[in-house]
Amino acid sequence: MTSDRPDVLDPSGAPRRVVDLLADTATVLVVSALGDRRLRYGDIEQRVGGISQQALTGTLRTLARHRLVEVLPDGDGYQLTALGRSLLDDVVGPLSAWAQAHADEVRAPAPRSSGGGCAPPRR
Repeated sequence: MTSDRPDVLDPSGAPRRVVDLLADTATVLVVSALGDRRLRYGDIEQRVGGISQQALTGTLRTLARHRLVEVLPDGDGYQLTALGRSLLDDVVGPLSAWAQAHADEVRAPAPRSSGGGCAPPRR
């Protein structure tokens, strides 16, 4: 029997691993920061803001390993690869535009002092 679920829902499938990579906030921020530019590490760090050096370094290494970002040949910066630019154009750009357009509508609830979270439905 075959499943009609998309592969992205299969926790062991390659599409799921791609979504896991792309769902990381630092990934979205770094891809956005690079855009069509070549940037040095310090410039990326300044543009992104709010993430640790460790997180930024790890994100850049991960994106380079997955061929979304490349280290410039002189070792003096980073830029998106063609694959990374397609991610920016097709996913990150529209996601960022949607987030900006709907930021006032999508509000995180105030933290609750006890309980909280989501529970599975009762059967």
